[in-house]
Amino acid sequence: MRRIAYALMILMLLSPAVSAQGFSLGVKGGLFTANTTGVPLGLNNTSFKNGFAGGVSLGYAFNDYFSLQPEVLYVMKGLDGVVSNRFAAAKFTGAYDYVEMPILAKLTLAAKSRVSPYVFFGPSLGINVKADIQIEWAASRFDEASTETRDYSSVTNSMEVCLVFGAGLNVAVGRGAITLDGRFDLGLSNVTKGGDLSTRVGDVERIETVPASTSKNIGFALLAGYAF
Repeated sequence: MRRIAYALMILMLLSPAVSAQGFSLGVKGGLFTANTTGVPLGLNNTSFKNGFAGGVSLGYAFNDYFSLQPEVLYVMKGLDGVVSNRFAAAKFTGAYDYVEMPILAKLTLAAKSRVSPYVFFGPSLGINVKADIQIEWAASRFDEASTETRDYSSVTNSMEVCLVFGAGLNVAVGRGAITLDGRFDLGLSNVTKGGDLSTRVGDVERIETVPASTSKNIGFALLAGYAF
């Protein structure tokens, strides 16, 4: 993480020189809402969870219409859900955070207009930096409640491959442009690799075996930024 932060700082410091050579540098951030394509870790009834996505992009235009745009983004993925039986009910929130590095092919329409729409697609490689599940239990018969957070990083795949595609607008402002885009992030690799998971409740340690899962992350993002 520290190396990534240094890299981002260097890119920002070099932005005037980069722009002068025909490249463009941008910053962006916004809403990311995520879920999974299957039932993760044996938990049912999942729903979309809202989070944040943001970072920097570096663009190189081959001509007025076609460009290549690598990005480095911090993306908060995960899921919400509920599981219950006749004795207790539980709400759970999965927090799966990634540093994502998409490489996007971008086609700009009406490139010489002040407002120019564009479409993009490309692969993305993600590095998992957080995999927690928070569970809130409520035992209806005994009027009891408890909350625990489990670290699932040891049974979560450290790398993720995704396909990213979407569309947006460039609005020329000053020496650069405001960027607005919507994108779909489709996970191609499994979230969970499985294995033995050690959890501790108070002074009691327990070991449970988590099966490998075929569930994959999916997400939608709405991002706004500025490119110069």
